[in-house]
Amino acid sequence: AAMAQPGGMRSMINWYRAAVRYPAARENQVIESPTLLVWAEDDVALGKPLTYGLEAWVPDLTLHYIPNCGHWVQNEAPDEVNRVLLDFISSEPKRIEPGPGQESVWDYPRAPRVERVSKHIQVIFNGVVIADTVAAKRVLQLARPPVYYIPPQDIEMEHLVDALGSSFCEWKGQAKYYTVVVGDREVSKSAWAYPDPTEGFESIRDHVAFYAGPMDECTVDGERVTPQPGGFYGGWITKDIVGPFKGEPGTAGW
Repeated sequence: AAMAQPGGMRSMINWYRAAVRYPAARENQVIESPTLLVWAEDDVALGKPLTYGLEAWVPDLTLHYIPNCGHWVQNEAPDEVNRVLLDFISSEPKRIEPGPGQESVWDYPRAPRVERVSKHIQVIFNGVVIADTVAAKRVLQLARPPVYYIPPQDIEMEHLVDALGSSFCEWKGQAKYYTVVVGDREVSKSAWAYPDPTEGFESIRDHVAFYAGPMDECTVDGERVTPQPGGFYGGWITKDIVGPFKGEPGTAGW
């Protein structure tokens, strides 16, 4: 057993020391990366209720419970743990070949790329056009439909109210969120921006992206977009973009 190895017990104790010595630096931090959590149902030290509601902090979460298993899940059920891990990291997408005038998200780069677009972008909420631009930027990333970032001068910013919480992107940095408010309707955390983006993404500083789902409609050159599946992701799908797209069922390991 690992505990019987030289230094084994010390390593475990150091883990708990570090948890106390180096607590989480930020509150309301959202983890964007696809995450697998394997949890023993009969763990008396870490009960199953501790996993309830984790989707609020880890939107792209795959949660797998192992029954009749205690605290040392990797020792008590090694075969099932290995199978779950391999399934999570080895799911293979089936690329859809693009037709004339189409793009495949599987031709986008792994590291996101920013492009300026001259297409006419509109965002409508509660009957009001709150964003209207032909100077948006789009961010392209492997397996994801484009995310459109709209310059603040083309947004009715009085309808955007700072929201609590933030998230961190490994590429773009720390994001802030907005609640969209128009008349008697509001949607919390339905838009976001990068006030201080990392090097290479300076061109989207303070530009705002919107989740298409909560809006009345979001359009690209007059075409109503389809929201990227998965809830957390903010891509816009149009007829000239083909997948499959990250966020669909079975894509957590992509």
